[in-house]
Amino acid sequence: MRQFFAGAFNLAYNQFWAGELQVSPTTLIQEYSSPVLLLQGTSDPNVFANQDMPLLEQALAQRPHDDHFPLLVPGASHYLKVITASNAGGTTGPIASLVLSTLPSWLNQKLG
Repeated sequence: MRQFFAGAFNLAYNQFWAGELQVSPTTLIQEYSSPVLLLQGTSDPNVFANQDMPLLEQALAQRPHDDHFPLLVPGASHYLKVITASNAGGTTGPIASLVLSTLPSWLNQKLG
């Protein structure tokens, strides 16, 4: 069994992930000076939007010239696609309409 997993747990990968896991997104985002669109689906099994969004917003609000917009997309997956009975993983189908209506206007406003 050890041989089977040897490639997945290569020492180089372990060192990479050990470094990555020490990065604090809230610390990094405080140092970012450009506008930020926080875009998360509420049904994302990989990221906990209801827990992460408040922390990110709090960190962004501490920036000297804060310019951020939070967008929680109800029922959307990690791929911003609506989860339904026939699309339980949220990997197929169109992007959630809230994303499609908000993203272009936000980009136009910020990039004009």
